[in-house]
Amino acid sequence: MHKAFLYSVYLFCMLLVLTASGQATEMRPIDKLYSNIQPLQYKSMPQYFIEADQIGCFYELYVNGRMVFKLFKQVGLMGHTTCINDAILKSGEQEVAVKLYPLGQTEVERFDTFTKNAKIKIEVTK
Repeated sequence: MHKAFLYSVYLFCMLLVLTASGQATEMRPIDKLYSNIQPLQYKSMPQYFIEADQIGCFYELYVNGRMVFKLFKQVGLMGHTTCINDAILKSGEQEVAVKLYPLGQTEVERFDTFTKNAKIKIEVTK
């Protein structure tokens, strides 16, 4: 009985292999799309970051018109670093934009405009 079972499993596996090898090897659509693309040949692949330190305001950071970070939490003095490589589409100069917003209602009072202490410092690093 044990031999008969092993023999039937062996026949099933052989049938499966023969059936699978007879199938056409057509390229998947994603393979066709990327078949002519050459891999990147850069000597190095640098990472670019944007760091923002703010106090007394909310903000959004944009690189080349694409939002890369936003902060709308009341956390006091806060610094944040974000990788911006996904927003860089070509070599050369890049456009960095910042939109600042007043704090609005806090636990203590309402700020509909910026106070004299509100500030932000932006730095792009490699």
